[in-house]
Order: sequence, then structure tokens, then C-alpha cells
Amino acid sequence: MRDLLRRPVVVDGAVAVGLTAWNQWELSRAEFVDGAIVFNHLAFAVMTLSVALRRVAPLGCAAVAAAALTAQTLWGGDVFGAAAQFVALLVATHATGSHPDPARRWIGLVVTLVGVECILLIEDEIVVADEVGNVSVLVAVWALAAAVRVGEEHRQREVDEHERREREAIDQERARVARELHDIVAHGLSLMVLHAGAARAASPEAAPTVQQSLGVVEDAGRQALGELHRLLGMLSGGEEASDGMVGLGDVRELCNRMSTAGLEVELLLDPVQGADRSVELSAYRIVQEALTNSLRCGGGAVRVEIGERSGALEVLIRDRRSGPDRAATIRGEGRGLRGLRERVALFGGSFSAGPTAHGWEVHAELPLRVVT
Repeated sequence: MRDLLRRPVVVDGAVAVGLTAWNQWELSRAEFVDGAIVFNHLAFAVMTLSVALRRVAPLGCAAVAAAALTAQTLWGGDVFGAAAQFVALLVATHATGSHPDPARRWIGLVVTLVGVECILLIEDEIVVADEVGNVSVLVAVWALAAAVRVGEEHRQREVDEHERREREAIDQERARVARELHDIVAHGLSLMVLHAGAARAASPEAAPTVQQSLGVVEDAGRQALGELHRLLGMLSGGEEASDGMVGLGDVRELCNRMSTAGLEVELLLDPVQGADRSVELSAYRIVQEALTNSLRCGGGAVRVEIGERSGALEVLIRDRRSGPDRAATIRGEGRGLRGLRERVALFGGSFSAGPTAHGWEVHAELPLRVVT
């Protein structure tokens, strides 16, 4: 029952019935009614009952009220001592001013004013001040309703835009976390799988080789767990975890670890000053992904160059081992390379990866400072 009473049609219908009862009571006690009393009762009842349409059909509400007023003016004559019908007209005017369609707002205003000013067709003596006053009141009510409606639409657009930006930020954060997880897990698991397989395939006499492979597995697992811990700390808002992000200072250790795993890595790391932490993290991930791909493809000689070039951090990884198997394998790592490309694009840098005359090359340039 309570929900029923909150419905717009029910509420407006109750208002229309109340306004009609008031108007009919006024007419029965009016000081003067020119014309058939029954006709006036009927015309004014149509005007007041039209209020029931003010929200479901605002333009229809104004059209019905204006038509009833026109009929009453032309054939009902003057009435003194009744005001409820004018209140109904104000409500209809307000309803059209609140219409979401600007064109229908204006149509509703014109229809209402035509109904009010149809008196000009039958009256020879018009009091200009009265007509100007009537029109001014109706236009003021309409303009107020229209201003409120425009303000609500503007605020709604701001809310929608804010929600859209929030959704975009959430999507970007999800993509960033997905990239981090991919880089951490793919690198660690690749090393673990490769060396676990090597240890399993080793002969019983190759105990040192087995121990070395198991050591790589242990180190890779420990590092992956550490980086996952830092990532989860960042997601929960921990500053200490954020300070522990890997960066350029960890690239040499990464290269040494990959050398231990069986990849020949040569590193040329020039001093870089003032790079943003997120830029350093992305540079580290680029080197990590490229070296992991090289190791996955069977090892070889890889040269890593990192330095500052024209205000950007340049990362260049050259794998000297060529061959169709290697190119096909790396092309299969679509998610990893796509993730690197997305990382670089976030900073407005450039990224390329593909075969060259001497092997495979990954090249990236990242602005040293993030512009906010």
C-alpha cells in the first residue's frame, strides 16, 4: 500500500481530484458566472483533472488544460470567485517547463499561452496590464521549471562523467595488475619449469648440475613470492611495499640470475638520474620479459643496453641467436609482448619487437619523468 501511494500516477491523480473538488466548490459559491453553469463546471473540471497527466504526459497535460481553458473562454464567459483552475494551469505550465525534450518545453509554453490569450478573439476591450501579468506569471513558472531541469541534467552529466572516469580508472588498474602478475609469474615459473625439467633429465652422475638447477628454481620461486608480496602490498595501500618495487638497480641482479640459469647476458647500464619509479619498474619488466623469452627459446647470447637518450630512458635487448623456431616461439608470447607495448604506451613512449638480420630485438623508449 505504501509503495502504491508513492507512484507518480497515484499521487498526481490524488492532487487532480483534490484540485477538482476545490474548484467545483468554488464554482458553486462563485460571485458571478457568465454562461451555462454546467458547461463551466465541465470545462474547469477538465482543466483541473489534467493535472493527473503532469508527469506521465507533460505536453498532454498542457494541451488538455489549454483546450479546456479555450473552450471555457469562448463559450463559458466570465467567472469571478474561482481560482483553482488557474492553479491547474500553473501546474501544467511547470510540467512542460520540466520536460526533458527542449523542443517540447517550448511547444508546451506556446500551447499554454495560446489558451490564455484566446480571449483576444472575443474581447474588444482588453486590459493590457492584466494580460501582461498573466503571461509574465506563466512564463516565470515555465522558466523556473526549465532552469531546474537544465541544472539537473547538467549535474547528471557530471555524475555520469565521474562514474565513467571511475570505471576507466578501475579498468586501467585491473590491466596494470594483470600485467604485473603476468610478468612476475611468467618469469618465475618459466625458470622453475625449465630447470626442474633439466634436473629431472640429468643423469645420476650429474649431481652438481642438478643442485645448480634446483638452486635456480628456489631463487626464482623466492623472488616471485617477494614480488607478489610487494604487489599485494601496493594494492592494499602499503607505502613500504611501494618503496620495494624493483627498478634499474635490480637489473644487474636479474641479468646475473639469468646467466646462472644458462643464458649468456651482457649488460651495459649507463647511470640514469631522475627516472620515475614507475618508469624504472617498466624498464625492469621489459628486460625481464625479453630475457625470459630468450631463455625459453633455448638460451643464447643476449646484449642488454640501458641508458638515457634525448630525455628518454632507452632499453635495447638484442638476442643474437636467430632461427625460425625462435621467431615462432616469441611470436607465440603474444600476451607478454602486448603487455610490454601497453606499459610503454601508458607513458607516451615507443616500443618495438621483432626479428632482425642478426636475431631478435626488443627496443623501448620511455620518458624519464611521468607527466601528471
